[in-house]
Amino acid sequence: MSYIINTKQNQDGSFSPTTIENPNELEQLVNHGSRLIGVLQVIENEVVNSTNRLNQAVRTNENVIQRYWNTENDRQWIYHNEVNKYNDLMSKQNNLLEKINYPEIKLWRFKNLLYFRTNSGQLIIDNHIEIQKELSSRYGADVNIVNDINDVLRNNNQYRVNTIFVAINNIIIVEEEVFDNNQSFEIFNTYNGVWKRNLLAFTRFNKKRIPR
Repeated sequence: MSYIINTKQNQDGSFSPTTIENPNELEQLVNHGSRLIGVLQVIENEVVNSTNRLNQAVRTNENVIQRYWNTENDRQWIYHNEVNKYNDLMSKQNNLLEKINYPEIKLWRFKNLLYFRTNSGQLIIDNHIEIQKELSSRYGADVNIVNDINDVLRNNNQYRVNTIFVAINNIIIVEEEVFDNNQSFEIFNTYNGVWKRNLLAFTRFNKKRIPR
């Protein structure tokens, strides 16, 4: 019995029959083809698996990158929000200090003590609560004296709409107390930018005698 198998390809693309007389040869050929198909199937499966793993890795990386940018965007939003809150607090504080200290300085620090001169001439020394009450009653807002504006940002319970925070480190520092008959203000600034306090008693007589 003979077997005819198209195995030889001609130049025109057609196949010429090849006759196999021995059935064992056919069986070997079939087995070889089966093994070849099996190998190709393994290769195909490996390619599919590799492709799936690659796609999974790409998706994982894309998710990681997306999470990074989401986190970065959140961080930038938080940062700018904190900056805006800080600038708002500083603006309110500076505006209040300008009102307090115009036309002359009424709120200052000296040797780690806080001083406030009321409009009536009373001097409140290092009593933060009394100074806060005086300022709040005069300037139409709750005034709180704090160590630093950043402390307010860290404590959200302090941050309120109708509250003005004044940081101690932003209050004028008086370096020296002197007696000066030529100065018309209690707190004055020297030519080199140093603030001093004139201890001359500002009685009614002195105020009339010393021109302002």
